[in-house]
Amino acid sequence: MSGETERPGDPVIVISREMKMLALGFAMAVVTKELETRPKDAKRLPWLVEALSAVAQEIASDQQTPEQIVRGARSLARVYYEMMGCAVPAGYKFETATHPQERLCWQMACYAYERLTDTEVEGCLMEIYD
Repeated sequence: MSGETERPGDPVIVISREMKMLALGFAMAVVTKELETRPKDAKRLPWLVEALSAVAQEIASDQQTPEQIVRGARSLARVYYEMMGCAVPAGYKFETATHPQERLCWQMACYAYERLTDTEVEGCLMEIYD
């Protein structure tokens, strides 16, 4: 809340980069869906997309390893998949999926990462497996 100062003994909440990226990816998905379902409101939402992208750039400014990027994309794909009411085992590699919904979730996660952080997830996969 604005105007409040931190007091000694107040709990400090630390949010991991992956969780921030998941939240941003989810927010981008919601905004995108709103733009699709309410085209007349489209002129109100672009500022939000720009703001989310700016926050994502700030989060991504710390150097991430290819493994961290791929892990983050997998986490984001898992969120998308769970939003569809589906589940996969822990550690599931969406990039090797053959099921169309799983492939779609991977593609959406890669797209979100590329849009939000200007990082090519598939390129990171190539670095890991080369």
